[in-house]
Amino acid sequence: MGLGDQFGINWGNATGTIRWNHLINSKLFSNTSAIFSTYDYLIAIKNADVDFKIKSAIKDVNIKQEFQYFANTRNKIRFGFNAIHHGIIPGQIDAQMGGITPLKLTANKSLESALFVNNELAASDKFTISYGIRLSAFSLLGNNKNIYTYNENGD
Repeated sequence: MGLGDQFGINWGNATGTIRWNHLINSKLFSNTSAIFSTYDYLIAIKNADVDFKIKSAIKDVNIKQEFQYFANTRNKIRFGFNAIHHGIIPGQIDAQMGGITPLKLTANKSLESALFVNNELAASDKFTISYGIRLSAFSLLGNNKNIYTYNENGD
């Protein structure tokens, strides 16, 4: 969206998934997924005196492995893991005009991971109980350990 080369807002996302399902045996099923997603935006103003751009981006790479084990006719057990690498460029200002200093906020990288197990128990023909446990972790990666928080009082 824009007005020629003078003003523009551009944003978009893309995603792709590769998935492999495999029947290991009559009781064990495997589902493996590799997922990539990206979101970018750009605001640009350009004329004789101003050349100004604000950019930001989020990129995720996700690996997910899930197994389903059919223990018997009443129990379906799901277990597996998930790992997501997050890459975030929180903001970048490119300016070719007086009074505005170009700025590039440090990119952040993190890893979100989880292990899980769940059982779906068919207690009767009309009643199913689902229970499980999930262990999650979130880790900042790289040198940027700055954490910014919003305080609505402005402090």
